[in-house]
Amino acid sequence: MFVNEYREVPFEAITYMAGECNYGGRVTDDWDRRCLLTLLADFCNDDVIREDLYRLSPDGKYTVPDTDSYEEFLEFIEGLPSTQHPEVFGMHENVDITRELQESRRLVDSILLTEGTGSSSD
Repeated sequence: MFVNEYREVPFEAITYMAGECNYGGRVTDDWDRRCLLTLLADFCNDDVIREDLYRLSPDGKYTVPDTDSYEEFLEFIEGLPSTQHPEVFGMHENVDITRELQESRRLVDSILLTEGTGSSSD
């Protein structure tokens, strides 16, 4: 796809490429796929270009930078935190608690697997 050949930004095509082509094969649950496409629609639309500071999160902490400079975009992206909070994706903050509990359970289960069955020799 050659974006520069279009008069308007082909957001629908970009959303399709990112959602279906890039992630589509990895997201097997239909509800997860719908969620992914909904999130992409929030980030890939005309308002991103029209609004001065398009909000990417409800709290306004994440916005699209008001610049046309490639270098400034890279600088902005590199300045983003490496871990995103659930609010960025429109989810409740308790999602983090659920994720952390699942990770803790996996860790404990992994540790228990290394323990083995043990045998006692008298």
